[in-house]
Amino acid sequence: MRSFLFLLFISFSNSIIGQNILFLDSETKSPVENVNIKGGVNGVISDKNGIANINLFEKNLILKITHIGYTEQNILCSKIKDTVYLNLNSLVLPTVNFVKELRVLSQFKPSVDKLKLKSNEHELTHVTSVLKTKTSVTVQKSQVGSGSPNFRGFEANRLLLIVDDISLNNTIFRSGHVQASAMINPFFVESINIVTGPASVVYGNGAMGSAIVFKTLSNNKNAVSLVQKFESSSNTIIANYKNRFSIKDIGFLSAFSIKKAGNLKMGKNRNHGYNDWGVGYYTKNEEQLFTSFSQVDLLQKIKFKLSDFTVISLNSQYGRTSKIDRFDKLNDIVDGVPKYSDWYYGPSERVSQIITINNLKNKHFYDSFKIKSSVQKITESRHHKKNNENLTSNRYEKLMIYDLDINFNKKIKIGALNYGAGARHEYLKSNADLTSFQASLPNTTRYPNGGTRSNNLYLYSQIGLIFSDHFSAYLGGRFNSSMLSALFADSPLNSLANFEITNKTNSFVGSVSIKHEPNKTSQLIYSFYTGFRNPNTDEIGKLFSKNDIFVIVPNANLKPEKSKNIEISFNKKLFSNITLGINTYITKIDDAIERGLGDLNGDTMITYDGEEMRIQMNKNISNATIKGVSFNIEYKYQKHLTIHTNFSVLKGENDFKEPLAHIPPLKSSLNIDYFYNKHSFNFCILYNSKKLAEEYDLAGVDNLEEATIDGSPSWYTINILYRNQFAKDFSLSFGVENILDIHYKPFASGIAASGRNFTLSLSYNLDTS
Repeated sequence: MRSFLFLLFISFSNSIIGQNILFLDSETKSPVENVNIKGGVNGVISDKNGIANINLFEKNLILKITHIGYTEQNILCSKIKDTVYLNLNSLVLPTVNFVKELRVLSQFKPSVDKLKLKSNEHELTHVTSVLKTKTSVTVQKSQVGSGSPNFRGFEANRLLLIVDDISLNNTIFRSGHVQASAMINPFFVESINIVTGPASVVYGNGAMGSAIVFKTLSNNKNAVSLVQKFESSSNTIIANYKNRFSIKDIGFLSAFSIKKAGNLKMGKNRNHGYNDWGVGYYTKNEEQLFTSFSQVDLLQKIKFKLSDFTVISLNSQYGRTSKIDRFDKLNDIVDGVPKYSDWYYGPSERVSQIITINNLKNKHFYDSFKIKSSVQKITESRHHKKNNENLTSNRYEKLMIYDLDINFNKKIKIGALNYGAGARHEYLKSNADLTSFQASLPNTTRYPNGGTRSNNLYLYSQIGLIFSDHFSAYLGGRFNSSMLSALFADSPLNSLANFEITNKTNSFVGSVSIKHEPNKTSQLIYSFYTGFRNPNTDEIGKLFSKNDIFVIVPNANLKPEKSKNIEISFNKKLFSNITLGINTYITKIDDAIERGLGDLNGDTMITYDGEEMRIQMNKNISNATIKGVSFNIEYKYQKHLTIHTNFSVLKGENDFKEPLAHIPPLKSSLNIDYFYNKHSFNFCILYNSKKLAEEYDLAGVDNLEEATIDGSPSWYTINILYRNQFAKDFSLSFGVENILDIHYKPFASGIAASGRNFTLSLSYNLDTS
């Protein structure tokens, strides 16, 4: 490995030329050129190999280490080590432009704010809790066990979720609301990136304008951690454990998490004035019945150092949830009684195995490469029984996903080149039956029961160019070819018997981003980028009814949705302790997929789930525009106080001036963090403005029926959290969420949010290095 050779060189030459320091990027371990080291009136700069000689400095001087792309460090000269690792400059707050693999030339990197999870955030019940309090992401909920993130009006299959460089989005991701974030345990997450800009080139299918990238824990530091937590509003008990250790050139990380939640209590204080809102057949006082669930998650990582140049990593993940009742469906009332006696998901399960090979040996066409392969197995199911029927409808999905990606990095004279290729294969098997105590009968499947195969092949290339200390540019392109084939075999619906589906698409997207940094405290980024999303099985081959009035039937003639995005980002550091970030953007969606009336072999009505229903199908029927702006400001006082506020607003409509789905109301947040010795304190206010009924989409995706007659009222919550490290390895946290016990529903949600919630957690963290 190149860094290893540098260290040998330093050790050999120290006795001859004094002390040399090697500066490396903390993530990539690549040398960093043009690092400024200043002590007193003297200063030196690191060379192209990341090396600087500090022999001219007195041992009692504090060395100030700065670089335009990295955070400042101050180190006593006598204490400085031979290798100094630099962390990315967090100039840009949570909404960022991010280039995935241009890691060779660190000076080109757009500033990235890695939302590193603090110890108290690892104790949160859901990973969406971090997103909604720290960023402009909103979260929709249909049940307690999870949430559907929404960023800039993109949600579900239009918002890409990435875990350890592998896409969670799959061929059965819905267009409405997706609760897949339940499989991302916050205790396992090390950092979260919200990605905009050239994400479509890097991540490809599904990144219409943004992506949320989760990185799980690394096994670099030997440590043991145990966390236990209790939440009062749902009587939730959580136990988390992780252990990181190494043996010679092998590193291990083992972690597990167990969660058991009771029924969730909503807020009692109805400032909005709607006394019956959210009160249903299955509510008792403020308790929302049948909202309990349990979950278990496991994580195992092993890293082998095969040589000075090659490292192989194994990453195993497992998650399983209990059955999760659909609270909104259970409260559907017909003639004064519940329509359903049962309506629940699951149990669901996800198994993932990732193998990564990193090679840093320099060759003619690359300086390093990475090969990543993965297998995912996902099982999920839906079950419902109507009160006036004896049979329970059961629909089961089993999905296998195979990924392979190879990526190359090459440093060039004025920048860096990144290129690669990959493939994804998905196989879906869908089954269904009708059951009672005495019988099991055939049932219509949600997706083609003869099996569905989806294949994606892609090529991409990116180049970063540095013209000067003030100007840099990024260009990229990606080609994607996909094919989906499916078969309805022996369907109870005669119209679909032996019905075959084939859909082939090709897409090319590109992006350009220009960054201007007039000085070390200012940054202006202009970006134009395109994105795409291939129609998946959920849109092409789904057979489904939401309300027993309309039924969605397959349509094989869908084209990819495509987006054109223009974004301008301005970031400024004021007075060395205030950071300002403003992002404004506009997205144009072409060939947007929406539901419309249709027919099947000339028939406009069919019988589905025992009801005569009007046929609908997904169609490329409109174009759409989303405009928005977000504002972030952060103030830091020494190491004790941080104040961060976030504000975001957007508007979306189609060509007919009709409102789009997934457009949340104005959102803002205020976070105040205070640290002193072994004490930490967080004060947080979350606010969402109202959304009028006429601003909801016409197709019903935003669940207007779950809002009030006037729409969704505005709401706010006040939250506090105190943490005390009362012993060397022990800490205690106490918090109160929604202090005023406000009753509200997050936008488009089918269940009321938690009322006043007291939290208590005990943490044990032992450094075994």
